[in-house]
Amino acid sequence: PDWVNVVAETEQGEVVLIRQFRPGVRAVRLEIPGGVIEPGEDPAVAAARELREETGYAGDAPELICVTEPNPAMQQNRCWSYLVRRAQEVGPMQPDQDEIIEPVLVPAAELERVIRAGELNHALLLVPLLHYLMRRAGGKTGE
Repeated sequence: PDWVNVVAETEQGEVVLIRQFRPGVRAVRLEIPGGVIEPGEDPAVAAARELREETGYAGDAPELICVTEPNPAMQQNRCWSYLVRRAQEVGPMQPDQDEIIEPVLVPAAELERVIRAGELNHALLLVPLLHYLMRRAGGKTGE
């Protein structure tokens, strides 16, 4: 299925990340929130839902950053990535039963260091984060 990723930025200039156990590598990983788009669900609605469920944060309407094809050699699905500005904590997290997630706020100015240090290695999460960093630097992406 298609899924969404969310880069959420607070008014204080922090990015809402999560620490989550990933069974494939048998380790906790730093990531951005995201998840599967439910059948018939609009990707932007799914982005807002996943952000709320995984972090307890909500913000402005999601803005499309990019759409990627995770593995077009063998799969037809897409990954929709959104930016949510003015994110703020609005209530408790509501993770899926099998998810163990911890929200983490990282200053946007530290994000490039986090990526270069190898603290965030998931390839499909790096793409929207790099688009986000280009936007912050004044580049036009996702348009």
